[in-house]
Amino acid sequence: MKSLYRKLAFLLILCFCLQGCLLVLGGAAIGAAGAAIIYDHRNVHTIMGDESVSRHLLLALQSNTQIKQQCHIVISTYHGIILLAGQAPTQALKQTIQKIAKKETSGKRLYNEITIEGPTSGLTRTSDSWITTKVKTKLIDTPGLKSGSIKVVTENGTVYLMGHVSKPQAQLATNVAKAVSGVQKVVTIFQYKRNVEPELSAINRANTAAETHENSPSQQGSAETKPGKTQYIGM
Repeated sequence: MKSLYRKLAFLLILCFCLQGCLLVLGGAAIGAAGAAIIYDHRNVHTIMGDESVSRHLLLALQSNTQIKQQCHIVISTYHGIILLAGQAPTQALKQTIQKIAKKETSGKRLYNEITIEGPTSGLTRTSDSWITTKVKTKLIDTPGLKSGSIKVVTENGTVYLMGHVSKPQAQLATNVAKAVSGVQKVVTIFQYKRNVEPELSAINRANTAAETHENSPSQQGSAETKPGKTQYIGM
């Protein structure tokens, strides 16, 4: 138990350290999102490319005064796939963000999960960071799961899972994330790998354990996979 608490404390600190560049003005913010990724399996070239995409888009969005002052936007890029999450006060601003993002990231897959509402509070963002830490800890502790291939981003209680994984790994990660307390929804944005038969037996055992835990009385209703928003992409 003490070992688990030490892991949680370490990951919470790391989660804050990896939040990337964050601009906060008038309660709104635009940020290049970080996440607690341990043992990142991407090569250096891919990591630098993803970081460059996020920062380039960040600067483009910051150049719009309305977006800069009124919106809270989280930008996350993983293996060239871009996630936009956060809040915008109007549909028009959300569409403006979409237009700028498509122009600045031409040819890349872009997922706009921004909701129409005011920016979240600092308390909510702290809670989101803690949820990210808890999810990542559970992923690391799950037998058969390659957690270094999965990025975890949390925004307003919704957990986004990104990565280049097999379908069984994706399902296992989703089951684990759904069972974490505080998680309201799980949205998956994955690229799929091929030729994964050797890992299936271990993952199937872990999936069975995760599903059993999820269906226990203490976990029922803790989270759901977002209807119509769970996206499996790539190969």
